[in-house]
Amino acid sequence: MRLKKFMILINISICILILVGCGQDVSKNPQEVTLAFTDALYGGDFKMADTYLKYPKYNKLTNNDEKLKGMYETLFKKSKIEILDAIENDNLATIKVKVNSIDLQQVEKYILTNTPKILRENKIETTGDEADEVLYKETINKINDSSTGIKETEVNIYLENEDKKWKITDESELITAMEGN
Repeated sequence: MRLKKFMILINISICILILVGCGQDVSKNPQEVTLAFTDALYGGDFKMADTYLKYPKYNKLTNNDEKLKGMYETLFKKSKIEILDAIENDNLATIKVKVNSIDLQQVEKYILTNTPKILRENKIETTGDEADEVLYKETINKINDSSTGIKETEVNIYLENEDKKWKITDESELITAMEGN
């Protein structure tokens, strides 16, 4: 009888340990964090993107400016990354990625060269909000144009393991590349 009670107690303890263990959030490795971050950017979910950063900034940045948010969403949707290498050293990691993005210099050159023509075609004679809106829409159209060139860049993303979770500490090279610069 004692053995039976002991076995029941052991089984209950094992079940509790399994349930508690399964409920814990398994930390993502640096590559998974990098991909989750870029997936959030591709989808325009800047609030989610910020959760992967040690120093969040994108949700706050884009919440106050709808045009900036729209520009980032359009640019990032056109970007693709491929992880080339990952180096982990204790609580630091470096992820090397290849970024294919819109060549924003082509877009800027097109807009600067054609601004007078674009404004004339839209019957706008002066600068101001109306001109800004037309040029913004033309910029978005040019980014989405299949004839706009693609730029390939290799960059590093830096991460730090903080409280058993990998956080991106420096993504500036990635963002610059995804912006097509």
